[in-house]
Amino acid sequence: GVTPGAGVRKIIYAARTHSQLSQFIGELRRTKWGKDVKVVALGSRSLLCCNDDVMYQSKTNKKNSRRCEADITELCLDMQKKKSNNSNNGETKNNGQKTKTNGCPYLVSRDAISTLAMHSMVRPSDIEDMASLGKASHACSYYASREALAAAEVVVLPYNTLLSPQARQSVGLSIANALVVIDEAHNIPETLQALSSCKLSMQVAEAALAQLLAYTRKYSERLAGRNLFYLGQIRKILMAMIKFLKRGSSQDDDGRLGTNNNSVQRKEMIAAVDLMFSLKLDNINLFSILRYLKKSRLSQKLLGFVNHTAAATTTDNVPNEPAPQRLEFMSKHVSSMSIFETFLEKLSGTSREGKIIIEWPSEETSTTGNISPTLRFVQIHSASQLDNVVEEAHAVILAGGTLRPFSHVSAELFGDDVDVMRAASEAEGQLT
Repeated sequence: GVTPGAGVRKIIYAARTHSQLSQFIGELRRTKWGKDVKVVALGSRSLLCCNDDVMYQSKTNKKNSRRCEADITELCLDMQKKKSNNSNNGETKNNGQKTKTNGCPYLVSRDAISTLAMHSMVRPSDIEDMASLGKASHACSYYASREALAAAEVVVLPYNTLLSPQARQSVGLSIANALVVIDEAHNIPETLQALSSCKLSMQVAEAALAQLLAYTRKYSERLAGRNLFYLGQIRKILMAMIKFLKRGSSQDDDGRLGTNNNSVQRKEMIAAVDLMFSLKLDNINLFSILRYLKKSRLSQKLLGFVNHTAAATTTDNVPNEPAPQRLEFMSKHVSSMSIFETFLEKLSGTSREGKIIIEWPSEETSTTGNISPTLRFVQIHSASQLDNVVEEAHAVILAGGTLRPFSHVSAELFGDDVDVMRAASEAEGQLT
């Protein structure tokens, strides 16, 4: 495959909508390079999945039974997990007889996926072409597109995948030494704000705390003192957040916590540092805790621990408490601790980057609408969020017909970069 620095510079084209990506590939086919260039179009499972059992709740009524992206992802990962838990490449022996498991039929053969990845680059193919090829070859077009990335010369993808480092890592895309072209770039600030915002509900915090307590209870004798110290710090933060959300409290005029009327829905916006003072956690070093979480990979360990415990159906090390009522969708394949870790990263930023919105639903809403109290981080200043793309790529081209005034867009995307602001002002002056 092609690795960063191997001499092949990828061109990465990003747009906001699926139709814009298809239009770009159509125009690329009309060029003199259209027959030879190796193009890969990345899309979500909802666009590339070939398995009707995953895509639709009812095959007889596909129009009204299409599943959402979250449900499709959950079912896809469930099928892969069922397959990996069995032997013989998705088959298991039963009294000497081979019977098929519940794994996805489009993921049975890795060779078929590799072959589809190569065939998809014979000519520039958009999302619809890739999905059709997967259907015809009975191989997963979603994973084939990811496998084709290494040899691709042009990668076509939506904003969300390009602008999120986690999304790029999950699909195996490296933009090192690449030429990045972002179309309709006036949409970038809004997209960055949406991608950088996150929330931590009371239900997720309670799930993370329960997992942490069960993990600590089981392995406390094996853990070093340093590990127990950081686990205790994390437990302290989670318990403080849960207590705060349960009480429905906010600061009064004296800076103390006071209880408000729970009969109406309430929202409050504060800075991250003010939230830490409200939680009485201002003496905790969030940066050292974040370093520990990344180095120890605690979220992955907890996810594996919980899944193993559930699969083994052992209750010796699980608290003897009734399962909490689920107020919101929680994936079995995403650790609650990873959501908590993401929220902690936002708390460690500056007050200029964003604010914390605390949402307490009314008693009636929380009971009938299944809404949990939530801490929500809202990104305000998005300039720092584009740095990971600019620093890693060889060059970034912002294209679009409504980018003027350049100085305004530059300020939103690059903040206080003097060189960029000067160049934007000079370009604006030449056009006026």
